[in-house]
Amino acid sequence: MSDSRNDRPTDAELRRLIEASVPDHAPDFWNKLHHRLSNQEAPSTGRQQVVVSLALPPVHPGDERPDSASHRRRGWIPLAIAASIVGVALSATAVVQFSPKSETPAAPTPSPSVSTAPSTPDPSAEPSNEVSRTEQASPTSNAPQVSTLNRVTPDQALAAVAPGFDVPGEALPTAYTWTDATGEHALVLSVAQEPHQGTVFYEDSQGTTQQRTETLDAPTLHAAMLRKTDDGYDVDRTLTEPGENPCGFDLTNEFLPASVTLSDTDGDGRGEVAVGWAYGCMSDVSQYTIKLALLEGDVKYILRGEGYTDEGLARDLARNDEKFGTDYTPLPSFTPDPPSGGWPEGAFEHAQDVWDTIAF
Repeated sequence: MSDSRNDRPTDAELRRLIEASVPDHAPDFWNKLHHRLSNQEAPSTGRQQVVVSLALPPVHPGDERPDSASHRRRGWIPLAIAASIVGVALSATAVVQFSPKSETPAAPTPSPSVSTAPSTPDPSAEPSNEVSRTEQASPTSNAPQVSTLNRVTPDQALAAVAPGFDVPGEALPTAYTWTDATGEHALVLSVAQEPHQGTVFYEDSQGTTQQRTETLDAPTLHAAMLRKTDDGYDVDRTLTEPGENPCGFDLTNEFLPASVTLSDTDGDGRGEVAVGWAYGCMSDVSQYTIKLALLEGDVKYILRGEGYTDEGLARDLARNDEKFGTDYTPLPSFTPDPPSGGWPEGAFEHAQDVWDTIAF
């Protein structure tokens, strides 16, 4: 395409165009336009911007908007019209004035600071672990990391712990695994029916309800913290919760799955796994005994308290208190052991957050 500029409008033609459009303002408008265009270094788009900037007055704080009635009375609209006409005239020749000699654009020069070659893997780097990891520090830090918590199937749990650990109970266990700075670990949870001294209600020969104590099987909870070795797993710590003795009414002793979490609040690279459970035997809507243990290796931190494990029930009871003006429904509460000052940094606050998800 030709780059000839012979078709551009001359200054005389532009001046006649302005005089025909806004005769009352032509001299002032032309003087400003001619001065700006003669010093303009940009292409045609810049020439059009000069025209528009001359057509509109500057706006200062406190001035009325440029489209207000006062500006219309000052005659800026005719100047704007003239600017548009001149702008169209300039843009009509923009392609001719500033088009390149070749229609094929030059290939962009790549930045020297950006490499398009694929990165070369570091042969000394360790292969990626199948367990996804939660970062505890920046990628350039040498701080140890704790993996995410993974729940495994009962068969996998039994295969993993054998022969290092005999899982109590006939029911298949629930297990969780993770990796931290000290190696691979597992938390194994199981329930065993074990003998308890319980209460049994019966009717005597006269039809009167009586009670007696008998040995009854009732659920007992077992939790084990395991550390992997070449031969299986070693036991770091076990927990046993017999719960309450059977009372002749509704007996509950169960783990709370929502409580099982993994953290590293103090950033030492050792995982802190939480597990909670609830138990009670009652004939009404009393609160359960709730416990939440935080285990780091063979060390145990625990919250002991009371609450409801059913958030909907707790909410309904609170509504009844509000409706009838009573105060029968207690709030969940706990006592830490050891006191909060003896927990790892951030661990007590984390345990409080977990408690709020299981006790209502």
